[in-house]
Amino acid sequence: MKITILGPAHPYRGGLASIMEIMARTFRLRGNEVDIKTFTLQYPSLLFPGKSQTVDTPPPADLDICRCVNTVNPFNWLRVGRRIRRERPDFVLMKYWTPFMAPCFGTIARIARGNGHTKVLCQIDNVEPHERHLTDKPFNRYYLRAVDGFVYMSEQVHRELEAYSKAPALFSPHPLFENFGERVARSEACVRLGLDPAVGYALFFGLIRDYKGLDLLLDAWRWAADKKPITEGAELIVEPVEAVTHCEVCGRDYATVEHGKICPHCDSGDTYLLQGQEVMIKQIETPDEDPADAAPDGLSDAPDAVDAANPLHIA
Repeated sequence: MKITILGPAHPYRGGLASIMEIMARTFRLRGNEVDIKTFTLQYPSLLFPGKSQTVDTPPPADLDICRCVNTVNPFNWLRVGRRIRRERPDFVLMKYWTPFMAPCFGTIARIARGNGHTKVLCQIDNVEPHERHLTDKPFNRYYLRAVDGFVYMSEQVHRELEAYSKAPALFSPHPLFENFGERVARSEACVRLGLDPAVGYALFFGLIRDYKGLDLLLDAWRWAADKKPITEGAELIVEPVEAVTHCEVCGRDYATVEHGKICPHCDSGDTYLLQGQEVMIKQIETPDEDPADAAPDGLSDAPDAVDAANPLHIA
């Protein structure tokens, strides 16, 4: 089959780009002809004033990636749609995660389907965005009604999708990331990292936000803690960290939630998040022990603490 993937890919950073590249490799390994069309402009600087949309690494040599899509230029949408229509892939696979992409994607999809051969499929992350706007519903209608079939990753997304489209929809759990290397045995990993294999470690990977399953994290903690006597009954308390942004132009810090990405002191967009996304173990406390159960060899029976030099290492 001839497949065109349209969405984030190198040089854009993040999980969306990684997933699209993994899917392209998977299709190619199965004998398909695959190309990726990604953005020349994904978000305008007004909406994304930071410096972290892209990476500086070379493009992957095993993928055919073409930067040709401008999300805010309607003339570009027409050109890309006509190009795909001429190329006649069997299907175009689009990644949809925000209504901001709907005018661009919807126009390209309608034109590409005009050859009577190409189908438009969509791997959809979200229907209704986490931050709502008046344009969300009309934008969603415009794009989602131009799609021939969907792959969704949660029943909530499926329910929301049914309000816009009756096209066939397939459930598939979130793909596994394969771009972090092969799995390494714990003993070998401890040697590489200079860690004591006799000590237990907690690793938080990525960002933890309420809408990204914080409730599931708390449930998982309860399940895991009760499996071992030493942690049975332990409680995980989540303390939100105030978000603070730093401006590289004037060098001042300010409250992120109140002012966003634009510095209130100098109106610069050259800013980055200083704190507010990090997750670490702040403290682990244990109940007072009976003297007969006190730790031997002079070890302290005071509450366990976190090693300040390595906050994920329980001292």
